[in-house]
Amino acid sequence: MNIREKILEDLKNVAPKRRIKLTSELDFDYAQKTLTITIHGKGVGYGYSDSNGKVKFLNMQDDGAAFEGWAIILRTYWNKNEQYRVKLAVDRDLPDVYEVFINKQPPEGFSSGHYGRFLYRAYTFREEFDWFELDERIDSAAKTYMNLITSKEMETTNHLQEDEAGLNSHKEIRVEKAFSDHPDELVRITEGRISGDVNRQLYVWLESGSGEYQFLTCSRSALDLWNISNSMLNIFELKAGKNIGVGIISELFFYAEYCSDFYGRNAKFKIRKPMRNVRGNLDLYESQVSGEINGVEAYFLADEFHPLVNKDTVNELNTNRKQIKFILLGEYNLDKMLSFTELEG
Repeated sequence: MNIREKILEDLKNVAPKRRIKLTSELDFDYAQKTLTITIHGKGVGYGYSDSNGKVKFLNMQDDGAAFEGWAIILRTYWNKNEQYRVKLAVDRDLPDVYEVFINKQPPEGFSSGHYGRFLYRAYTFREEFDWFELDERIDSAAKTYMNLITSKEMETTNHLQEDEAGLNSHKEIRVEKAFSDHPDELVRITEGRISGDVNRQLYVWLESGSGEYQFLTCSRSALDLWNISNSMLNIFELKAGKNIGVGIISELFFYAEYCSDFYGRNAKFKIRKPMRNVRGNLDLYESQVSGEINGVEAYFLADEFHPLVNKDTVNELNTNRKQIKFILLGEYNLDKMLSFTELEG
């Protein structure tokens, strides 16, 4: 039995009545008490062609990029009787950080935004868990990237929303708006852990103070829902319509780290002051500079979860060094939430 078969056997035992697959887009190897997860080029920013020949890029929640989700799941359920480390490796050379972000000369068919987000995620995940490590190529690039974005010269900051979040026919957008317009529903689902307004689509960009350099994905990169209550910044990663995957772990982890680095007690970056309160960003700014925000709580919010996104894996996620609290909510009623936008439309 090879390593992939051994891993899959253990994972299937977690939920024998559910269909569980181990992604074929990552490679796995085990030796000297180290489980190595190898990510392919398209998981770090290299493009690939779809069936129509169009160049696409993997997002962080896709199986081939969601190394955090798989690492947490495997540490929780695989080979539990042995103490071992997990290493993230890459199957090809990584582009020079300064060439990509400062000289703006990435390789052809390469996404600098996805690359930056990968390096940020890899660095912060390694910082949070003592059982996780990076291979030499990723470690070198991630350190260079973090030194760049935290340098005084860059004055790295956030990007401000210019208009309110819109509405379209996409189920997740409709449900997101429904929770924002009816915060009592979120109060009920969180069993009273939050109170007050619920805002939508907070940008998660990193850019130099001058705006000349971009260090993460831009455009539509935003976390779904957020709220400030009980001295905490509460953030929510929302899924709808049985959008089930382990990548929700990677997404929420990234958003939680980003928010901690901007709005937490030991923030790495200085936030811009908004001129007006678009999407609640002025409220957020004032709460941060006044010291009202003591930490980040991150919520998984879905109408159905992957069977391996459960209390056990969330407990493992909660061993992070920053003590960011991750919370798995009960599944909400999709039809009920969709009905709000139907009535309002």
